[in-house]
Amino acid sequence: MDGAPCRHRKIMSSVTGNDERSPFAVRSYRFQWPADLCTSWAFEMETLILGWYVLVETGSVLLLTLFASLQYLGTLVAPMFGVVGDRMGHRNLLCMMRAWYAVLATTMMTLALSGVLQPAHVFVIAACMGMVRPSDLVMRGSLVGATMPQGLQMRPGQNYNKYMSGDLTPFMPEGAEVPPGGFIAMANPLSTGQVTYDDETVASVDQMAKDVAAYIAWASDPKQVQRKQAGLGVMIFLFLFAGITYLSYRRIWKGVAH
Repeated sequence: MDGAPCRHRKIMSSVTGNDERSPFAVRSYRFQWPADLCTSWAFEMETLILGWYVLVETGSVLLLTLFASLQYLGTLVAPMFGVVGDRMGHRNLLCMMRAWYAVLATTMMTLALSGVLQPAHVFVIAACMGMVRPSDLVMRGSLVGATMPQGLQMRPGQNYNKYMSGDLTPFMPEGAEVPPGGFIAMANPLSTGQVTYDDETVASVDQMAKDVAAYIAWASDPKQVQRKQAGLGVMIFLFLFAGITYLSYRRIWKGVAH
């Protein structure tokens, strides 16, 4: 009986405890976190340095705005990255995206060191980068999955959740690595085989979660697809208009010191 209060305090700590370092107990997260941090730094430095280069070399705020817009060009095709990630795996897709960043950065560095870098090169590379960049954060989050740690001892009515704060030390075997997360009373609302698909699709948890998410997305904005289709036409118009504006600018101010 003497150990009952201590045991009670340990159980309560699993509910109220919080340690910001607990996610680093997961090996894959220890590698992903610094990689994501360096990528974010690279994005910020790219925007600052190349934006300054475009402004200094062209002297045009319009072209600077065009450069900034190109970095979000991929928002028009971002849903396709989710489809590809589901097919080939989010980890593989994220590795390919990071390799694409490296190729573009190497190309930019080669042009700069050889002395042939021009604003047109920056626009092309920014467009290539912008097709991928908006989906980077989504791919990062998709890799942070919650799995049931081996050896975790739960009481009736408890369910493991990686994102709940807590200390699972009292519930793990002696000497075992303590995973991040805590317990929650709400059970997983989805389980394999809950529904039957007319086309005989396997009713896995992943498939049902995608269907629920797709329905919620549609219910929140039923005209989202039509709006994105219209947005593609608007982007084409803006590209053409920006080109005509730039050519007009060059012709009107040709030979005039300014």
